[in-house]
Amino acid sequence: MIKKILSFLNQFKIKIFILSISIFSVCFIGLRFVNQQTTMMTISLNYEKAANGLNPNGSKFNIFDIKSDEVLENTLKFAGLSDEMTTEELGRNISVILSSNTSEKIPTSYKIIYKKDWKQFDVSSKQITKFLFKAYKKYFKEHYSNNTTVLKYEIQDFSDSEYLTIINELKLDATRISDYLNDRLKEHSTFRNTNNYSFEDLKKNVDNVIDINISNLNAYVIENGLAKDTASLQNLLEYKNELLNVDYKTMLLGYETNKEGISLYDSNMSAIVLIPSIDKDNDYYMSKTKIGIDYLAKDSNTYLSKSEWYKSEIEKNKNIASKINENPQLEQKEKADQMISKIQETLHEIGEQSISFDKEYVEYRDKNYISCKMENKTISKKILIVLFGVSICLSILLIGLLHVQQIFKKVKKEQVAEEEKC
Repeated sequence: MIKKILSFLNQFKIKIFILSISIFSVCFIGLRFVNQQTTMMTISLNYEKAANGLNPNGSKFNIFDIKSDEVLENTLKFAGLSDEMTTEELGRNISVILSSNTSEKIPTSYKIIYKKDWKQFDVSSKQITKFLFKAYKKYFKEHYSNNTTVLKYEIQDFSDSEYLTIINELKLDATRISDYLNDRLKEHSTFRNTNNYSFEDLKKNVDNVIDINISNLNAYVIENGLAKDTASLQNLLEYKNELLNVDYKTMLLGYETNKEGISLYDSNMSAIVLIPSIDKDNDYYMSKTKIGIDYLAKDSNTYLSKSEWYKSEIEKNKNIASKINENPQLEQKEKADQMISKIQETLHEIGEQSISFDKEYVEYRDKNYISCKMENKTISKKILIVLFGVSICLSILLIGLLHVQQIFKKVKKEQVAEEEKC
């Protein structure tokens, strides 16, 4: 039997080889086509807060944002498939897999698998996956970078506002811009944009508005006693002082109470809290722990400093009230209005400049915040070896069947021929 098999293989070896190669090639091309329908993308988060499961702005990170309508709509738009596919159809073909299976550690990388629809021939699976990442990165920057609305200063109509109220609002808006720039400065102190500007330069500009322009406006308004409604301003200052006086007396009472508690404390108690200790050189010393009197002293100082601040605010308001001019000159009001207008224009200009600068910084900073690695499914060597083995077996089987069929045909012909002779 074995001799017959070997004889058969030797006889048809060329046909078996050719057919094996043909079957292997067809199967390989088919398998490769199927694999190319699927693309895997690994998204990595490369910023510090990612390890805590947070976005750059501190909000909670959610990888499933990649399947949000906004991301999917932009993906189809980038791919030019908006008229051919819906976001629901695209979303069904996207799967999210956590790269880390450990529950103790928050993952900072995720596997995204896209399986292309068989009916879609215009764009490859890998191209759509690239567009998906582009759309997600755009979404991530727009939604989870720091909110720059605080930098945008809109020029306001202060015609119905009191001068002191205007000053407080201008100072508050300018301080917000300064604080934002200061946070950026702490984040990256050496960054400079294409115009060689830094966050420090921008912060100095807005701080100058606070320290010089707004301070000058405040001094000018107080010294000239400018008010748009003197009676209302007087009443407002009196009401503020009543509230401040309540806080002042509360802080003063807290100070006096703690001071009295300190005076009643037994001074001999301090000796009890001296604890023998040893330092790094193995030398003994007496270490004093904190006791109740230490906390009383600290609270007492806090109450005293706060009461002094409230008292200074009360005196400041009294000073303003005493200088209010019931009949200010028109030229003085016009000059104050000009100063306000100039400050608003400066803040608007600084705000626009800061927004533009911040966008440039975010582009620089975020370029490596999210990275991705794409790969099509590859056919392993093991699968190729198995495929080649199966191709040989199929070739042998097919040629064997054909050979057997030919033998049967030959035998049948011989039988027919013998019957005809008879």
